[in-house]
Amino acid sequence: MPFTVIVKNTSSEPVTGLTVTLKVDGQPLDKDAQPIEKLGPGETKPVTLTGKIDQAGWRVLTAEVKPDQLDDDNKLDRVILVREKVRVLVVDGSPNDREPEKAGTYFIGHALLPVPDEFKFQYHVRPTIVKAADASPGHLADKEVCVLVNAPVGGPGSLQADFLQALGEFVKKGHGLLITSGRNVEKTVYNRVLGSGGSNLLPMELDDVFEGPKDPPLFPDPNSIDEKSFLARFKLSANDPFLQLRDAFVLKGVGVIEPKEDELKDSGRVLMRFNDGRPALVGKQVGEGEVLLLTTSVDKDWGFFATNLTFQPFIHGALTHLIERSSSGFNRVAGEPIRWTPKELNRSYVVTRPDGHRVRLGKPQGGATEQLALTVADTSRAGVYKISEEGVEAGTNFAVIPDLRESDTMDPLPDQQIDELLGFKPEHLASGAEATAKAESVRTRNEWTVTALLILLILAVFETAWAWFCGKAW
Repeated sequence: MPFTVIVKNTSSEPVTGLTVTLKVDGQPLDKDAQPIEKLGPGETKPVTLTGKIDQAGWRVLTAEVKPDQLDDDNKLDRVILVREKVRVLVVDGSPNDREPEKAGTYFIGHALLPVPDEFKFQYHVRPTIVKAADASPGHLADKEVCVLVNAPVGGPGSLQADFLQALGEFVKKGHGLLITSGRNVEKTVYNRVLGSGGSNLLPMELDDVFEGPKDPPLFPDPNSIDEKSFLARFKLSANDPFLQLRDAFVLKGVGVIEPKEDELKDSGRVLMRFNDGRPALVGKQVGEGEVLLLTTSVDKDWGFFATNLTFQPFIHGALTHLIERSSSGFNRVAGEPIRWTPKELNRSYVVTRPDGHRVRLGKPQGGATEQLALTVADTSRAGVYKISEEGVEAGTNFAVIPDLRESDTMDPLPDQQIDELLGFKPEHLASGAEATAKAESVRTRNEWTVTALLILLILAVFETAWAWFCGKAW
């Protein structure tokens, strides 16, 4: 599979002769490294390396660029979960046994398995489709993502209370949830059960159902896509499939109540809007997992998004994004503490820092309202931190990357400000080929070493001459 490494030169000088390599668990993933002949000031270049990971499980992926004078930002580690298959639970709130093409999951089922029947068993996505009334906690046991398709809450054929309770725990543990709308999504019940007063899974409280105008028609606006969302990845590609979104006409949708500025911290955010400004897709982090809410349906009842060319890449993009949440707890930014609950709570643990230094953590600790966990507070150094039992070599890896905000602007301070911070006036030299010669000249001029040696030499000559004079026979 291909891995794309994005390399940025944050300095004000061009760099040349760089080489990008990729490793898994410290071993080279591909024999051939990719060169970058030149990278201008502030320039960003994507480098693609292809390799094969032949074992499932938690792996440490390391991208490295060299040679470079500043080592601290030349390497980026990422803990990833390599899966044999991606298992998805799709809950159908509007099944139709007689006419399957009219079922709520008809289009999303084909989007998840876009291959002929003879190849479906070999495909990496394994969806399980169940009716809403039949969904049970056991269906979530081996799944990475759950999709609720127009699923009713309360009333005949609705989701059961034990499933909804298990769904909340499922998301908090790092899994993903995609909720799609439809005529069965009733705002009052959804807000009470899944909103802030219930399991707090909804990214935003639901409002009334609205109808899209016919002229001009309503459609998801590709220009409204949040640049920090997973949808922005498509806009970076040479052939952006979301350019076809303007043809995905929407007849109906469910409104959401956007939070006020002082409520943004605990609520979700809008990832994409319709062309009239209404939210089309909203998301929210819940525990270690994430919930996405699509405010229109994925059948032809409320529009034609599911029949648009963008629907399949949207579903797979959302699926990829949601399963990445399961590894978010193992990836941190320098300065963020690592907090982890091991399976064995009665044993003592140590952490091995990126420099190889081992620090004893002891047993998991917790307060009256906190779950027992291990905490590594000092993560100022980027790299891989490994937590293991005392006396055991194997352990759990956590990747800490440099804080990229520190390199947003690398403009040097003016000489005057540097002098004020230091409290004296130093010599200011610009880096380059002439810097070494200038530094030697400045050091020679400012240091007393040469002068002291010259005085010492004069004294030695004088003493020698004086000894000769005094020892001379007159």
